[in-house]
Amino acid sequence: MSDSPQSITTVIPPRSAVVFVQMVAPSVVTLPRVKADVTTDSLSPETPPAPDYIVPISLVMNDTVTQAVTFDSGKRTARLNQGVCPTAPGPLVFYKYIRLTNAGATARLVDISGDQPQYTVVAAYPGPDVPISTQRMNCVGRANSSCPVAAGIPTADSCITGVNVPAGGSIVVGLQQYYSGLDAATTLRVTTKN
Repeated sequence: MSDSPQSITTVIPPRSAVVFVQMVAPSVVTLPRVKADVTTDSLSPETPPAPDYIVPISLVMNDTVTQAVTFDSGKRTARLNQGVCPTAPGPLVFYKYIRLTNAGATARLVDISGDQPQYTVVAAYPGPDVPISTQRMNCVGRANSSCPVAAGIPTADSCITGVNVPAGGSIVVGLQQYYSGLDAATTLRVTTKN
């Protein structure tokens, strides 16, 4: 950033924001006028990021596949609030996106869960692409930060059940930490129900 009495020049990274704060000495009687002109050289569309993990689901009914999920300090986004999608954004938390693939010729229903003891939120998105930043609240079905006993997943902290993975296709699962502190890892479980 460079500045002078007449202007301030800075680079704003894509999908980011910069806040300008004007400080005035207490001895100043009237506030000086500030003119802000914002110019951008790029309005290119956001490219969906690659998934953090790719997990093939089992084609065998009641079979479970697992994936160790490690969170890292470089990835934070607004937490999905529990409830029907789309959901309102919550505080910033650590997250990962996992693409679930179905190599079979039949659509499969799966139950998806994040294991205890980590407090997590789980949600699903249609298709193979990780949602771009403006679409992360637009999950399908529900976002859950809990798992009812009736789901029958004793290891789960959070779960969504009966999620459709199309034949020969895929979906994306968002797994987020519930709290803002960084926990090292959890396990994602995916059980095929048909």
